[in-house]
Amino acid sequence: MLVWSSINMHNNSDKRHSNATVLVVDDELFNLEIIEEYLDQEGYTLFTAEDGDDAWKQMQAEPDKFDVILLDRMMPSMDGMEVLAKMKAHRKLKSIPVILQTAKASQQNIIEGMNSGAYYYLTKPFDDEMLINAVEHGNLDIKYEEKSRLVVQDKWQEEVENRLQQEQYKDKKVRVRFKREGRFNRILIKDEGSGFDWQNYLELDPMRAFDSHGRGIAMAKMMSVDKIKYMGNGNQVELILQGC
Repeated sequence: MLVWSSINMHNNSDKRHSNATVLVVDDELFNLEIIEEYLDQEGYTLFTAEDGDDAWKQMQAEPDKFDVILLDRMMPSMDGMEVLAKMKAHRKLKSIPVILQTAKASQQNIIEGMNSGAYYYLTKPFDDEMLINAVEHGNLDIKYEEKSRLVVQDKWQEEVENRLQQEQYKDKKVRVRFKREGRFNRILIKDEGSGFDWQNYLELDPMRAFDSHGRGIAMAKMMSVDKIKYMGNGNQVELILQGC
């Protein structure tokens, strides 16, 4: 389970965050399913759109419906930046917080997104890798070697779904906290697992070059964030990202 916290999930409203209405926009069905599953368990009212055109039609039809938009930047047809620009030009939609998520992780892209009015900017692969790592390796206790075997057997997704239903795992949460400090965004991700030997995964290791996984943290460190700081036994990680 994923908990998005320390962010205003509603727009000029006194209702509790668990009643907030979120529009999740992503052209990757797998991403939509993951986000929808976790946020739905926290009590958010969720709607999804598979591209920018669909999202814009939904927002135009009911501009007072959504409290926050989780928006993929890179999509066919109308991309996330076009959607954001249209929202900022709309009398009612311009004040809705928008969280951009994207694989376009250069500093220029991030500054462009923040200057265009995004409330937060989450870069891939960290938003996939770090959150999935917290769920599967942290809360679900799937070890590196075990995942390697499951991937080879094409049973990884099945095992994740099975464990999410098991008594010892189903109520565990991953908490994500956001804080903006001047030009920097700080994202703290904390799971309820026993931690892992994170030192071995901060750099690309030639010994794992042919493994099916295990490079995401190093890639995020190289491409997506300015700093990664693991704490304690590895079940907490702080990501520091320069904004604008």
